[in-house]
Amino acid sequence: MTIRAFPIAALAIAVAACGPTADQFEQSITESYEGEGYENVSVSLAASEDGGFVGTVDYTDPETGRSEQRECTVEAVEGEEVPWLCVPSTATMEQQITETYSQNGATNIRPTLTRDSAERYSGHVEFQDPASGEQFRHECTVDVGDEEAAWNCAPTADASAGGAPDADAGAGADVKG
Repeated sequence: MTIRAFPIAALAIAVAACGPTADQFEQSITESYEGEGYENVSVSLAASEDGGFVGTVDYTDPETGRSEQRECTVEAVEGEEVPWLCVPSTATMEQQITETYSQNGATNIRPTLTRDSAERYSGHVEFQDPASGEQFRHECTVDVGDEEAAWNCAPTADASAGGAPDADAGAGADVKG
C-alpha cells in the first residue's frame, strides 16, 4: 500500500494580555520549524477577517533539499492559548499528484484542487493514457490529519473501464499507465 503523506506542524502559544502580534506568531512558527530541523525558514502572516492570521511558511527540507511551502492559519485570540496550523499548500498537493501520476506513466497531467477547509481539499486530475491516447478524469480528495496529509484520486462514476489507470494513488494502489 502506498500512502502519500506530509507532516503537519501545529502548536498553541500562550497569549499575553494584549494578544500576540503577527511577528510573534511568525517567530513561534519559525522556531518550531527550525526545531524540527528545517532550514531557510521564512514565515509571512497577515491579519484575517476573523481576527486571526493567515499566511505561508517556506522552508528547505534537509533530507530532500527541496523547497517546500505550507499555508498557515492562526485562530483568533479567545483564550490563553492560540493554536496555529500549517498544512501543505494547494500547489504542493497538486505537485505531489502530478509526480505520482507521471511516475506511473500518465501524461498531460492537470490537477486542480480547491481548499474546502483547514483539513480538506477536493478537486480532480485530468490526464492522458499514453498507450491509448485516451483522456481520463479522476476525482481527488486530500485529508489533513494531526500528523500528515493523505490524498486519494479515483475514477469518476462515468469513466470508461477500458484503459483507465487505477488512481487510488494517495491511499492505496499505484496509478498504472
